Amino acid sequence: MKKIQNRKKYIKLFNKKNLSILLIFFFAVAKIYLAIQNSSVGAVLSNLEKQTDLLIKENREKQSNLINLSSMISLENKAQEFGYLREPQKLYIKIDDSSASILR
Repeated sequence: MKKIQNRKKYIKLFNKKNLSILLIFFFAVAKIYLAIQNSSVGAVLSNLEKQTDLLIKENREKQSNLINLSSMISLENKAQEFGYLREPQKLYIKIDDSSASILR
């Protein structure tokens, strides 16, 4: 008799209504978990996009500085700052067998 009563209680515990409530609860918990995961991934993605934008901006600034520093005028100015002077005239020497002469 006791086994039959326990079996009936077991069957009542897992009837359609209780299973549907359990299933709805499971899906609600799963939805909340996925929403939290989605928001945390979104925050990480946003942070990575900000870092990417900062790196792109820094790269552009460095390229601009490189272009400015590699221009001939600024190179000449830097050379003058370090004490290098531009010679006004270049002299070439031609050496023959017996004598040397200056070419202009």
